[in-house]
Amino acid sequence: MVNTAAQTTVPSRGGRWSELFNPARVMRDIGYVLPGFFVSLFAFSLLVPLASLGIATLIIWLGALLLPATLLLATKFAHLSRSRAAWWGESVPPPGYQVVGEGVTGFMRIMADGRRWLDLAFETLVAFPARAITFSIGITWLSAALGGHDLVHLGPVPSRKRQRLPRQHASRPVRRCTDPRGRLLARR
Repeated sequence: MVNTAAQTTVPSRGGRWSELFNPARVMRDIGYVLPGFFVSLFAFSLLVPLASLGIATLIIWLGALLLPATLLLATKFAHLSRSRAAWWGESVPPPGYQVVGEGVTGFMRIMADGRRWLDLAFETLVAFPARAITFSIGITWLSAALGGHDLVHLGPVPSRKRQRLPRQHASRPVRRCTDPRGRLLARR
């Protein structure tokens, strides 16, 4: 006797392309791509100045307190990116961070955690440019789709020939404008 319970599959209606054009999937993709740019823009505008200020003031020990706070903020933004990816349907394993100690020295040990620096680099150098590009492409495609235009033109672009307009002023009679004494003022 053959066990057919493990071999049964549900036939798909539209083949392998049906999932690509699923309206629910398209809306979920739009919900992932479009807000991602604004989240990344906000993260970039916070993290780059804070990291620059922290590195610049490290010599006077103010940066030693500012950099760990910046790295913690980058960790929060990276956690937000991972949770958005999980909402979209991708499974992202949680990273392993070093345990934060107590007191000021424990807070400053955050700077020794390479994973937090990687979160800062990802949110500023990778996520922002990638999300800006995908946002631009997504907005272009979405507006073209809603406007009824296709983005791909197949074939050569048709050329427009210049059309000569007929000389209408040559067929009009010339009228002379004169003043009461008979002097010519203008020709029309």
